[in-house]
Amino acid sequence: MNGSGQRERARAAQEAADWLIASRAGLDDVQQDVFNEWLKIPENAEEYLEAEQLAQDLRESVDPDLDIAALIERARADVDEDDDDTKVRPIPVRAWRTPRPAARGSWVYLAAAAAVAAIILSIPWLSPSHTTPTPIVEQITTTHFATRHGEQSTQRLADGTQLRLDTDTSVTVRFSSTVRRVEVESGQVNFAVAHDAIRPFRVMAGSAEIVDVGTTFDVYLRPDSTVVTVVEGRVKVSLAPPGRGGLAGVLGIADSTEVAAGQQLRVAEGRLPSSAVQVDTDTAIAWQRGQIAFHQEPLGDVVAQFNRYAATPIEIDTPTLRELRISGVFANNDTESFVAFLRTLKGVQVDVTPTRIRIFKG
Repeated sequence: MNGSGQRERARAAQEAADWLIASRAGLDDVQQDVFNEWLKIPENAEEYLEAEQLAQDLRESVDPDLDIAALIERARADVDEDDDDTKVRPIPVRAWRTPRPAARGSWVYLAAAAAVAAIILSIPWLSPSHTTPTPIVEQITTTHFATRHGEQSTQRLADGTQLRLDTDTSVTVRFSSTVRRVEVESGQVNFAVAHDAIRPFRVMAGSAEIVDVGTTFDVYLRPDSTVVTVVEGRVKVSLAPPGRGGLAGVLGIADSTEVAAGQQLRVAEGRLPSSAVQVDTDTAIAWQRGQIAFHQEPLGDVVAQFNRYAATPIEIDTPTLRELRISGVFANNDTESFVAFLRTLKGVQVDVTPTRIRIFKG
């Protein structure tokens, strides 16, 4: 491993030690968000697991006569610099029950040193001051965007990413020097993501988590599912962590599915399909042109689309009509033309009143 790689490992090891200490004391909401994002980097997760294992070993076999102050001092200072290569002298701990071989090179010793120091400080009966340091948490900027019924909006983020919000949509954006994350609470959003290889763009919507580096995609949070449509590039979709439980939640993410341009993926009931399906993206994003487009879709789904914009709600009184397949393109505010179209369908009756529009079998 070159000097740069060793320094990265050393950094990850020290951060793992800091997070281990902080997690013992308890993380607030902001810290938990940063911690979860930090764990999504494989090297960081690996270091944290190493620190956790060292914590377990130390609890089982720590020498009560160990000179804690000396150990901490050596753990933080016992590094020599030589031609850009970080050389770390392993710290002898007399009481390990099972020797832990160095399997990944010299950076393992730095990880062990940092983790041991962190663990010693985090165990109340070993800590002289009984205080727990907290890692420096970077500032996260939180912004909320929302549209009302029948309204659409375009927002540009600090990195140049553009969000187009459809009707009745609510999102929360969290940005920092290492984090780009959007939570879709309701509605539909089109993302034109600015490329940033260091900060993957993450979208949480229902039971789906979408990760993107730089592309254009659409996320529709429906009552029963999350629909992801990619217009350009590709994204990775996985199941969102079941909670904010730190490492267990993050590492418990299911296998991901890639979605390429011209494909769509529907995540429902916490289940991730093995593959995406081909779709007409022009139809899928017709809402950006102020249209509702559908091809051989159930009447129930089409009515639900119109109700997202209509001032007068449309109701289907005959349940069997919900499965009637129809095709068409209408302006999202042109309910009158949609009603006229329905009246041309065989066996379909429409009754319009000032308070509602009823569809029933005639």
